[in-house]
Amino acid sequence: MPKVGPFELTEARALFEGEAAALAAPMITDEAIAELENYIDIMSGKVKADMTAAEADEAFHLAIARATNNHAIIFVITSMWMMRNEAAQLQKVYTDVCYKDSSHREDEHLAILVALKNRDSAAARSAMRAHFTRIIEALIRDTEEEGYQEVQRKVSES
Repeated sequence: MPKVGPFELTEARALFEGEAAALAAPMITDEAIAELENYIDIMSGKVKADMTAAEADEAFHLAIARATNNHAIIFVITSMWMMRNEAAQLQKVYTDVCYKDSSHREDEHLAILVALKNRDSAAARSAMRAHFTRIIEALIRDTEEEGYQEVQRKVSES
């Protein structure tokens, strides 16, 4: 896997997954919509399942990739999830940022789902990009907070 940071990966995911959602929107099946609804229910805790909220989140995004019926897109998005899951630094950052404030997760995924249900490519792209924009903003806040704490630690040591 290439060495990428959380900002690079999130920017790439916003680009690829936004376009994947736009491509999937006009052709997504009712079965895929039902699958996405189930993943949102798992993420929100409305149903018990054999998967965690984080696994349901990943499954949601990969289901949209599959709905494009484009094997290259499926490969790229699957590879980005592998980068996210296999790099220890990325795991920690995403865990801190994505799941510390999970209140946005359900709303953002619902917005993506609604756009897909409406077969609205522009809205699907916009909702997916908004999801990643919020993650990037949270990454910035988290990075700033870590930097501030590091400065405080150094000041207190000296």
